[in-house]
Amino acid sequence: MKLPEPVNELSDTPKRVEILVGGYPQQEYAGVYEREDEMLNGRPIYVQINQMRWCVEHNKPLYNAANKKLLNYVQYVATGSRNANFVWMIGPERGKPVGAFYSADGNINPTESKNWYACKYKGFRGSKNSWVPAKKKHFCIQDNDKPMFLNLDVGSPIDSRNGVYELLPEPFNEKAAFIQIKDRNGLPIAAPMQNEDRKENFIYWIKSNASPTKNYPEGQYVWMIGPTAEKKADKPPILRNMGGFYSEDDCLNPAICKNWYAFHENEGKKGFWGDAGIGFKLTHIKQPKHIYISTGELRRSVR
Repeated sequence: MKLPEPVNELSDTPKRVEILVGGYPQQEYAGVYEREDEMLNGRPIYVQINQMRWCVEHNKPLYNAANKKLLNYVQYVATGSRNANFVWMIGPERGKPVGAFYSADGNINPTESKNWYACKYKGFRGSKNSWVPAKKKHFCIQDNDKPMFLNLDVGSPIDSRNGVYELLPEPFNEKAAFIQIKDRNGLPIAAPMQNEDRKENFIYWIKSNASPTKNYPEGQYVWMIGPTAEKKADKPPILRNMGGFYSEDDCLNPAICKNWYAFHENEGKKGFWGDAGIGFKLTHIKQPKHIYISTGELRRSVR
């Protein structure tokens, strides 16, 4: 059995990944997994550090420390078949092809794998028929440093920048970029009419207008929340250094930035930058489309 091409540097892979489980009974696999310092079969191995349970009453996720005696893993393991190959497996046994979800995609990062399968029958092992394609509305694995969705509330209920933002498929200036997909009322952003500008806003990493300094000889980059794209047809769009909010915090995930500034105008209509205020909230959305209320456990070996 030939080993896969190994990862060059662990730093090229996500430090943490998060698994959301919706309409499947394998709820104990939901939570955050952290990358270990060693590799397994040329790929990073992730160990669960907390478990997520969805709180129906408050409509939000609750995180508890993972049980150290019942840890789960995201790992790249060899299957038990004669024509053995390697799969990404989410399961409880380190180094073994046993678990609740798997993907045969050969990606370096598990978050890049698109074809996932979920175990089907309780207490059934070893059959190809025990696996079904995992539905995206019930299962998701994502880079915890690059969330799929963000929610923005700038502190004013009528501000057009409020709403839901989705991760763009391509990075911008080597970091994640997000496009607004829902407005402040939760409605999809309408497509622009002919000769109209884009109506959505963006969250992106871009060089500021500040002069170079000793600490930033090439100029400083900031997280910007801005309204328009300079070249609208480009994918990803080419964004301008213009917006209503910015943060100098150098974070991979803008939702964990602590210092945000907003553009204000005084009585003389002169603009200036000041603190965004306590009403400004940019949060990571962690909500499955469906939830599974009862508990249970399904594990399968891949053959």
